[in-house]
Amino acid sequence: MTNSIPQAYFFSLLAVPATTQLNDASPATTANAIAIVRATQPQTTSSSTTATTVSYSPSDVANLPLLLPFACTRPSESIVVRAIMNEQHAADALANVVSRKETLQTELQRVKSSGDQQENQDLRGRRRNVLSSSCLSGGALVVARRNPKSKQTSSKKAATTARVREIESQIDAATHAIAQCQTRLADSANWTRTMLQSEYSKRAVLLESDSRSYSELEEAFNFLSARVASYVLSSEVHFDEQRLAYVNEMLPVMRRVGERDTRESLSAFPYIQTFQADPPMIDAMIDEMHQLLITEGLRSRLEKRMGSDPAKFKVLKHAEEMLDRREVETDELVRKHYRRRSVKLHPDRNGERMRPVFEEFTNARNVLSDVRLRRDYLGHMLDMYKYYGTSQLPQQTVFNMMAESHDSWNKRNRPDKANNIDGGADGGGKKDKPLTLEGGLHQQMPRGVMLHQRRENRTTLVSVSIHALRPIHDFYARVRSVRVKFRSTSDETHTFVLSRSDIVKTIQVDRRVSACPDFSNAHYLSSIN
Repeated sequence: MTNSIPQAYFFSLLAVPATTQLNDASPATTANAIAIVRATQPQTTSSSTTATTVSYSPSDVANLPLLLPFACTRPSESIVVRAIMNEQHAADALANVVSRKETLQTELQRVKSSGDQQENQDLRGRRRNVLSSSCLSGGALVVARRNPKSKQTSSKKAATTARVREIESQIDAATHAIAQCQTRLADSANWTRTMLQSEYSKRAVLLESDSRSYSELEEAFNFLSARVASYVLSSEVHFDEQRLAYVNEMLPVMRRVGERDTRESLSAFPYIQTFQADPPMIDAMIDEMHQLLITEGLRSRLEKRMGSDPAKFKVLKHAEEMLDRREVETDELVRKHYRRRSVKLHPDRNGERMRPVFEEFTNARNVLSDVRLRRDYLGHMLDMYKYYGTSQLPQQTVFNMMAESHDSWNKRNRPDKANNIDGGADGGGKKDKPLTLEGGLHQQMPRGVMLHQRRENRTTLVSVSIHALRPIHDFYARVRSVRVKFRSTSDETHTFVLSRSDIVKTIQVDRRVSACPDFSNAHYLSSIN
């Protein structure tokens, strides 16, 4: 006789905690809250182990990057946060039941296989007993005594049959529970989409359509309520798996990454101070570094777990797109800030006394405008700041430690600057100077700036051309303007400046010089700033 395993024995229905229950308008009835179906570990399986689950609070869910635009100031009372948590609980319950059913199916195959092997062994044993004990002796049939192990074999067979029926009963219960979990998950997903739509509509009317807050809110809503084309239904269907994958994968990553860095931390870095970075630029760099940590965490987490899951692929792709966007925003702010501040610091406007300040300013720009150098520098300095800044050391000691970290980074990543700082053989303790080209008009090698002269009707027509020997993006990032200075034999000088906008547009600049001075033997001095 086999014991029937009731469904209540295998599954326990647990009420949702008070902080995650839905309000009265939820699809569930007012008398019964949405239940979580948790798979219990049956005592009949000795090899099963209980999985450890990590709990997350409503604040953890509200601090996810795509939920920040919804401004959930009180996460425990937010309908969006509660709906997402209930949906995630339903999805986890379904995953647990499905996993348990797969384990039971594997166990059933193992029990049946062992039972078949035992039955085959018993059959071969009975055949050997019949052949060895059945013989003719003096014309009489002599049968040997019955094997005492046959009784044990029968009991083992009965136990195996009972075990098979028990596992099959549990599988049937799991199948029924999976159907219930799928229904609850569908209801929770529908309710979550409704809450997202409601909250999006309430906040969208309060924002300007061209503001950044509105674009972030719209992007978050489109991702969390994604729709995909269905070739079966010839229409779009809801892609709720994308939202579930985002919450499930981002929660552990965000817990490991931690909170964003503060302005005070970046403001203590020498290159940030030298570049005179304003608060919007510092915030952009903080956002970029924070998104970099999130993207790297997701990439390492999904590297072996993503497989062919389109939802997880979408989550990783969205994080990479966000990182690219943060990078572009930071580059644009650095470029605009340099263009605006360099005019005020340039030696041509303020005299040679400002040249050291301008060179340090340009040196900081060269680091912060390069994506690889910027990320490496900020990452290195942030690690040092978290180590020294949170300690109980005096402020001056922390400042000295940060300066040493800054110098060590330059020695490792910018050996040219390190030599100049240390006064090495190559640098000689001198700072870099602008590139200077000297020589006759017709004796220049094709590098840097080229001048070409021809005579037309008692005038001298001079054309200036730029030969970008570096990669174009590197050349334009380093060259702000080209200043050309003509000096005649009578010590008369003529100077003009070729701006970066003219270089980018590849405009050939012609300057007509008076025919009175004789420039036939003129020399020029040009410098690239």
